[in-house]
This record gives sequence, C-alpha cells and structure tokens, in this order.
Amino acid sequence: MAKAATKTPTPLEVATRYFDATARRDVEGMLACWRPGGLERLVGQHELAVPDEMREYFTALFAAFPDFRLDVVQTVADEQRCVARWSATGTFAGGPFQDLEPTGARVAIEGCDVLAVEDGLIVRNDAYLDGADLARQIGVLPPLGSAQEQRLTGLANRRTKVSSWIAGGDLEPVAEGVWLVRGGIPRTMNVYLIEDDGGVTVFDAGIEAMTKAVARAGARLGGIRRRDVVFPAGCGGPRARGVSESEVLGEAYLGEERQRFLELLFRLAREADDQVGRNGQARDRGP
Repeated sequence: MAKAATKTPTPLEVATRYFDATARRDVEGMLACWRPGGLERLVGQHELAVPDEMREYFTALFAAFPDFRLDVVQTVADEQRCVARWSATGTFAGGPFQDLEPTGARVAIEGCDVLAVEDGLIVRNDAYLDGADLARQIGVLPPLGSAQEQRLTGLANRRTKVSSWIAGGDLEPVAEGVWLVRGGIPRTMNVYLIEDDGGVTVFDAGIEAMTKAVARAGARLGGIRRRDVVFPAGCGGPRARGVSESEVLGEAYLGEERQRFLELLFRLAREADDQVGRNGQARDRGP
C-alpha cells in the first residue's frame, strides 16, 4: 500500500514551531526550522549565517538572559512568508553579551520578524527591534530625556561641527549654475557641482572625508546625476582618491580632448578661487 504524501507545513506552521522553540530557549529546535545557508538578519545590527553564526549568537543571548521569555502578539501569513509581532522580557544577569558584562537590568522589548519560508523551511528572517531602547534599558545609553543624554547630544553636535568644517563647508556659488564645496586643511580640496538636468554633475577633486558634505550639497541641488573624478596629470596620479571609494581614472588617464577639458576646468576653478580670495581680502580691508 502506497504511503500518503507528506504535507509541507505552511509558513504560519513553520513560524509557530520556530517561535515556540525560541520561547523555550531551544537553539537547536530553532535551527531545525531553518534551511542551512539561510540568513538571520537583525536589521541595523547583525547578519547571521545559518546555522553556525545564528547558533553562536542565540546561545550567548540565552546565557546572558537566563529568564528570557518571548510571546507572539500577532501573526500575518501568506504562501511564502509569515510576519510576527512579538514582545520579550529578560534579566541581564547571566554571562556577558556582545562584550558587555551583565548589569542585572530587567528589560522589556518589542519587535517584528519577517520570515521567508520555502518548502517548509525558513530561508531568511528580517528582524526589527529598537536597539537604542535595549541599550538604554541595560545601561549602555543614558535614559531618554535625561541630563546625561543632553550632555551626550551636545558632545555629538560639537564633534559634528568640527568634522563638518574639516570635511567641507557650505555651498559657494562661483558662477551661474556652478557651486563649490571646499574641504581639507587648509581649504585646498575643491569639489564643483554643475547644474545638470534638474540635478548636478559633480567634478570631484576632493578627499574621501568630504563625501558626506558633497552628498548633502548634491541633495540640496536636486540630486547628483553624474560624477567625474578629476585629477589632471601631475595632480594626484591614477591612485589618488576623491570623495568616494572609487578608483580615480581606472587604468589610464582619459583621452586628450577630455584631458584638455579637465585642465580648462581646473584653470577656471583656480581663477574662481583667486577671485573669492580677493573678495575676502577686500572685505577684510574694509572701505
């Protein structure tokens, strides 16, 4: 007599089994719900390969929070995935976790998992939770709205102002449809943004530290459409770098016509720099 075909569990059934094992702090039971080679993604924190990295992470988590408890609040599922909203509690009273020694803090967090399921096994999980809230509860970050948090915010703002000054100043209009961002110490690293189809083309002779300043300037002008890294011969060489991590000019310099154009651009840029400098000197001397 032929055996009846085994029914493939639905994503909801797989998720139920998975969260039941999590609530029991049963790492091997959790892994049994997964296809080897899957990805457990703790959004903004970790990406864990299944099974080894996931086993290591949750073994440490359950050791650090020996009374860990998880409750599923709500689930929504279709034929390929299950989304679960959950709450969890625990006391950081066991072993160290993520290089932090146990503080004895009691924590309560909420989160959401988006499980992708194929042939009755989880192949990917995107887990969303508020890591900053967890850090506050275990004492790594100061309480929300506290004097300590205000001092920390003040320090961060001062650091931002200093790094912004080094990385690049405000946009300077140097001609119609042309803007300049200066960076470095002294201000000798220049990036030009030229109006282009509702956005700008970036001619990049800057440094990597200027990346955020240039991106911010480009966003204000409608977005960066194109980017050229421009270091003419004798000005940085083919191993120089601009505001991003891209290699400059690839294996060789560009064609003669393009090279002449870039040299002309640099000459015009230097003339604009000289004019800006003369205007500043005139303002310093006064009437």
